[in-house]
Amino acid sequence: MVDIPATCKAAALMGINLPMEVIDVKVPDTLEHGAILVKSTAATICASDVHAWQGESATAPEGLFPRILGHEMTGRIARLGSGVTHDSVGESLREGDRIIWTHGFCGQCYYCAIEHEPTL
Repeated sequence: MVDIPATCKAAALMGINLPMEVIDVKVPDTLEHGAILVKSTAATICASDVHAWQGESATAPEGLFPRILGHEMTGRIARLGSGVTHDSVGESLREGDRIIWTHGFCGQCYYCAIEHEPTL
């Protein structure tokens, strides 16, 4: 098992049209069912992130700051939540695997099943 720190750094949107800041973020002690904790090695900023920064997107409405943007990333699996054994195309997963992911709908998490987010 990988040694996982209690906190990590993240570039966060602090408000509409404000500069991003590097903040400390708590790393979860436990993962919800079906979640994966990934140590990111790269993340991109795309047009939907720019729209959020400009206040033109439902993904960063006023009052929900700081907000960590980015939904296209790569990294290594640090910990698998309960129930996670395979990726979306059926390949087996284990700690240490290098993965990439992008915006998509799993259809199972709270935001996909209840909140119907993201709305982009």
